[in-house]
Amino acid sequence: MGTILGLYDGDNPHYDILKYMNFSQDILDSIKVLSWLRIHRPADEKTPDELQDVTTLTGKDLEGYHRRLKAYTIVEEARKILFQADFDGLIIASQYQPESILPKLLPYIRGSRPVVVYHPHKEALLETSTWMRKCPDLLAPQLTESWLRKSQVLPGRTHPEMSTWGSGGCLLTATRILDQPVQAALTKKERAAMEKKNAEAKKLKREREEAESNAASSSSSLSVEATSSTTTTTTTTTTTTTTVLETEVVVESAEVIKEENDGDERAVKRVKQE
Repeated sequence: MGTILGLYDGDNPHYDILKYMNFSQDILDSIKVLSWLRIHRPADEKTPDELQDVTTLTGKDLEGYHRRLKAYTIVEEARKILFQADFDGLIIASQYQPESILPKLLPYIRGSRPVVVYHPHKEALLETSTWMRKCPDLLAPQLTESWLRKSQVLPGRTHPEMSTWGSGGCLLTATRILDQPVQAALTKKERAAMEKKNAEAKKLKREREEAESNAASSSSSLSVEATSSTTTTTTTTTTTTTTVLETEVVVESAEVIKEENDGDERAVKRVKQE
């Protein structure tokens, strides 16, 4: 079974009528809702786990935590479904101008899929129809008027209502397409422009890769230089230590020689005295 994602404006979704349509529970479970204000997660939004420590909650506080966690999970699931951009159709029925909604939702619709806009008044869809004809992502927009007759059902008799509208509203339909023309279907000028655009994109990609490679090389060079400096410092310290040791050995040798000379002089004096 598929999935229906309903976007609504306001604090609460207006889908209470579904409870009275005798739909099965499977169909009701396939309908997800998401507020326009919560399509994109705020930068300062925190999960229920980040707001409270579950281990310290008891009683009503714990029940409130699970209630908030369930609501948060439902919103996250609806966001995930929307951002997968794998929808097979788009239906718009809003009090706002449809051309302000279409650009935001078209990227989530797959190619060759229908787009339908409903409005009770035809005049509100004329401007939208003009916008659709200029949009490269929509093909063959058509504006049609639906006919609706309301009937009154009474015990033993049924008849149309005496005061009713002559129209049930208007439908503006189009087909979502992906603007990726085949080169064989392009003119020579259009093909040259596309090749130039692709070449510029490849050039920018290559320059970006070279910049990243140079940044990585510079980082490696700095690391090698730091290692070399450490090695040089260690070598200098070792040389200094060796020099100090050699100096101490020379000093000790000089003291030994001096002691030997003093001993020889005392021996010579003793012989002379004898």
